Amino acid sequence: MATVGADNKAMLKTVTVARDLGSVIEIGSGLAADDRVIESPPDGLADGDPVKLVAAPQAPEQAGRGR
Repeated sequence: MATVGADNKAMLKTVTVARDLGSVIEIGSGLAADDRVIESPPDGLADGDPVKLVAAPQAPEQAGRGR
């Protein structure tokens, strides 16, 4: 599993998969709640590589919300 450290560099972590639900997995151990996970890291990503952060796409407003 690849995460982004406080210095915006890649950190590779060993994790334990608790359950594999097909398109989603549950991690049993190896990650902290505040870890910034890289969703689809490239194959060549190595520990310590610089990572450029981009904003997550915003969810569209729900119809009728806030009325």
